[in-house]
Amino acid sequence: MSKTLSKPTIAKAALNGHGTNGTAKKAERIPVMKTYKIFIGGKFPRTESGRYYQVKGSDGKPLANICRSSRKDVRDAVIAARGAVSGWAGRSAFNRGQILYRIGEMLEGRRAQFVHEIMLHGGTREHAEARVSAAIDRWIHYAGWCDKYQAVFSSVNPTNSSHFNFSVQEPTGVVGIMAPEGSALLGLVSMIAPVIAGGNTCIVAASESMPLPAVTFTEVLATSDLPGGVVNLLTGYRKELLKPLVTHMDINAVVVDAATKEERVMLETEATCNLKRVVYPKVTDWNKEEGQSPYFILDTQEVKTTWHPIERGQGGGGGIEPWFHAQALRYFGLVFLMFSNEHSPIHVHVRYGSYESVIELIIRDGKLEGVVFRKLSNKRALPPAQQREAEQFVRAKGKDIMRKWNDYFVLHKQVAPERITKRINR
Repeated sequence: MSKTLSKPTIAKAALNGHGTNGTAKKAERIPVMKTYKIFIGGKFPRTESGRYYQVKGSDGKPLANICRSSRKDVRDAVIAARGAVSGWAGRSAFNRGQILYRIGEMLEGRRAQFVHEIMLHGGTREHAEARVSAAIDRWIHYAGWCDKYQAVFSSVNPTNSSHFNFSVQEPTGVVGIMAPEGSALLGLVSMIAPVIAGGNTCIVAASESMPLPAVTFTEVLATSDLPGGVVNLLTGYRKELLKPLVTHMDINAVVVDAATKEERVMLETEATCNLKRVVYPKVTDWNKEEGQSPYFILDTQEVKTTWHPIERGQGGGGGIEPWFHAQALRYFGLVFLMFSNEHSPIHVHVRYGSYESVIELIIRDGKLEGVVFRKLSNKRALPPAQQREAEQFVRAKGKDIMRKWNDYFVLHKQVAPERITKRINR
């Protein structure tokens, strides 16, 4: 009887992910999910709370980990924004326009990434391309308005006396912004651009459900010429960020998109804590022409009206006062000045060479009770020795200073400079 021989079967075993021949077994790669950080003071810290949430795409799959900001993050952002106000508002309008235009150039260079992220949130390529183009164009629109809105909205006012009177726009300071929920990029830039074009700084709460383009936008800001702290962006839940923004005492205004009836009641109640301005943009669709206007710049501006006396020159002709301050007193190198565009509280500027400080006079019942020194942001403060000498002089000559102040600002008289040559007894 014949026997049939069969070929023996060799069993294959995997050893710690390797085949029996020592080669690596190919496994499916796990992608690295990005954690999008917040943006405060030109840096990208993680949220103080350590919390995060996952934002999902149109297919329901997680896209990224998003920081869930807290009240402490709002406070940190306000500190950064307040520290940047004087420097940003102090820049020339032309320079602010240059910086905003540079940001527009960088947005153009990153357009592919913005298109991709809008598509991740559910938009078609055609929709995403149109929204990114509109966002860049809108940013450039406000860059052009930086050095023009003052000429359009300021005014020279008629008076019934010998004064030159004019009104100009000034930034209100630190502004809180609640960005549109359904317009990830275009609505965001439409609310930020007019605020900073007018010299304000801001804290922005990004869209809760579509935050990716907002955080990428801050990456553009971080590598542009924009000073740190001018724009600060927080991600997280709207209900957790709205109240801290409106109740913070160092925020001067809040701009809130699509506020519900309940939110408006809360905003208008809490804003009374420091008479904060609350703005509701009257925009139904940020994609349309109604989403851009120079009047949006005025929403976070305050009007400053200044009076200048007009003096009569030789020969009877009239002219505008050729100085902006009156030298009230001179005292051994110290010059005491009163500026004609500053009315209250009663104070004098004190110069000593290139140093300058402000002394405010505390008056009660017509008597000088004390003085307070205030530092100017663009000047070096008086040295300690000159501060002591200036304070001693003001306390001794308080009545003379108050009289000159009344003559200059109330009676609109010219104040003749007076030189004191005798030292005050110590």
